[in-house]
Amino acid sequence: MCGWFGYGAAAADNRQLVDRMAGALARFDASSIEALSGGKGALAVAANSESAHVYQKGGLLAAVWGQVGFKDARLAHLARTEGVAKTLAEGWMDKGAPVFADLSGAFSLCILDEGAGEAVLAIDRMGTRPLSYQISNESLIFGSSADVLALHPLTRAEIDPQGL
Repeated sequence: MCGWFGYGAAAADNRQLVDRMAGALARFDASSIEALSGGKGALAVAANSESAHVYQKGGLLAAVWGQVGFKDARLAHLARTEGVAKTLAEGWMDKGAPVFADLSGAFSLCILDEGAGEAVLAIDRMGTRPLSYQISNESLIFGSSADVLALHPLTRAEIDPQGL
């Protein structure tokens, strides 16, 4: 998974950049890439079809990498019929952060809400899916590998001593 929030050009330019970043994720196993872009950000997931979930409605973008389950029976049914990322995005809009208490499984996720100016990154309780991020020039850049972060034009390919 990779993407950013707070840095943007035209949606087509954002799409080109996120495709380039996601290409680095798919280079070893030729996974398919699901990507979305908006005016302030973009996201992508490189994985097989059972592990890649994306959704976009207006300025709301959501992605899930992995296998996520919903403890709430209504949300579990919606995820099976409407899709995991759509269910998560709508749950976020309805409940906010408490929707994450209903999640189980092995996953990482992101929600980018351009209208509210908010971004959420999360991983499962066991940390089975890596997710790194960097804040640069008031933008959040994230990815499941450091190689992917280095492909974004705002990131610095150096280690922050405070992070050690």
